Amino acid sequence: MAAIWTSYEKDPKFTGETAAADQGSPAAAAAIFYTEFERTLDHLHALGVPAVVVDEVTYPPHGQFHPAAKARQIWHNTGGGVVGLSLADYTLRQANYELFLEQRSDANLHRVKTSIGLCGEDGFCSVFFRGYSVYFDGHHLSTRGAALLAPELVRVLSVAITADS
Repeated sequence: MAAIWTSYEKDPKFTGETAAADQGSPAAAAAIFYTEFERTLDHLHALGVPAVVVDEVTYPPHGQFHPAAKARQIWHNTGGGVVGLSLADYTLRQANYELFLEQRSDANLHRVKTSIGLCGEDGFCSVFFRGYSVYFDGHHLSTRGAALLAPELVRVLSVAITADS
């Protein structure tokens, strides 16, 4: 399972018909998201199926990075500075999701931490790696970005498959 978790927490379009009086509020959206997420994980657990969740990727805040626009800036030498997100800011953005996963003690739940492949040892998650964009657009990984996650993904899937045997 993978998603931009924070979108579900904050965007009113994800509140649906089931929200109470404060339908459309960020709190209602988050409640619905986590309720459905929990229900899905419980269902998989009851079936004995391992669940692999992929953390939200470490994209910068919305509107701060568009690969084509950034490439033009670099090409024309008009503001091609470093773009990314600090690991501390990413961790803060993920706080609710992190708490949710910490509260689950489920041996069938396996997690791919995108920060392992996308953030450097310096605590910065750049949108570029060796001169190439890690993102296809504002928050979807490019093939190069996906390749950076491959070792962590293989590691987690190997553990999930072994645990299922």
